[in-house]
Order: sequence, then structure tokens, then C-alpha cells
Amino acid sequence: MLRALKQQLIQLSEEGKEPFLAILKKKVGSSQAKVWAGPLKNFILVLPEMIAQVRIWSDTKDLSEQIHNLNGNLLTYLYHPADFLHDEGYGLFGYLDDAYLVGSVYHTTLRALGPENSQLAPHQAEIAAQVETWLDVTRRVIPKETALIEKMKRDLSMGNLDILRGLLERPPSSRPVWPARDKEIIPVA
Repeated sequence: MLRALKQQLIQLSEEGKEPFLAILKKKVGSSQAKVWAGPLKNFILVLPEMIAQVRIWSDTKDLSEQIHNLNGNLLTYLYHPADFLHDEGYGLFGYLDDAYLVGSVYHTTLRALGPENSQLAPHQAEIAAQVETWLDVTRRVIPKETALIEKMKRDLSMGNLDILRGLLERPPSSRPVWPARDKEIIPVA
């Protein structure tokens, strides 16, 4: 399943360069979009690798109950179609909220374990070194969504599923869409 996600993200990355940059420009302006487009795409593209590492960490007995709750509920969020940014119509950009949540859980778990106990696979060292920067950039691009994700993350770690339930119950019509015709982001109320 993670291989299929990786292939889908690569395909979206190759096909959707213009919509990704256009959405980013609307969010942060042209000059910042040019600087942040590459790092944000990389962040999204390593989503499957981060998920795999969080899954490995989920089996670690050295984690607190809060971190175990968080890691387990992360998978619920990911496997459900509800999102803070809807994937359909946004192309690759629609995965930025997923990357943020996974990256935030990844970073929290990494810090909780400590570098000596994190048991990172060799290819994970580069992700671990960059994840904090990616999270910071994402907070600047989608501040409202990342604030909600952080609140949900805190709630999930404490066993409170209210925000997650609200997302899972959200009707599809309340999701933002990207009309292919005029290429403008139109949030639907």
C-alpha cells in the first residue's frame, strides 16, 4: 500500500507541477513559492517513508501511552478520505496536510525516543534531519490547517477523538475544490 502511495505521489509530482506552484503562489506569493516549492514537494514525496517509520516505532515498547495513542490514531486519519485539505482537485498540494500530520507525529516520536533509541533506517537519517524545517515551512503555507492538526494531535495523544470524528463526519461538499477550468482555489462553504 505504501508503494502504491509513493507511485501516486511521484505521478502527481510529475503531472501537476503548475497547479502545485499556482496554489502555493496564491498562499504565499511568487517569491516564497519558488523557494518553498521544492522542499514542500520533497516533504510530500517522503510521506510513505515517514509512515513506514512511524509504524515501526508504534511497536516500540519504550514509548509513552500518549505517543502510542497518537501513532495509532494517525493511521485512522490517513486511511480515511476526510482531510483538512482534500486530495481531489488539489493534486499533490492536497497531500500537504497529510505530510504535516505524519511529519509532526514522526518528529514527536523521534524526540520522545531520542537519537540513541530511534533505530532509524539509513535512508531515514536525511528525513529526520529535514523534518523540522519542512514542518516550519508548512505552518507558514497553511497556518489554519496546521493549527487544527496540532490541536488534533494533542487531543489524539490524550485519547480525545473529537476533531478526528468531526473530520470523518464532514460531508464531501464542505471540502475545497480545484476547478480544472479556471485553476482557482475555491473553498466551498
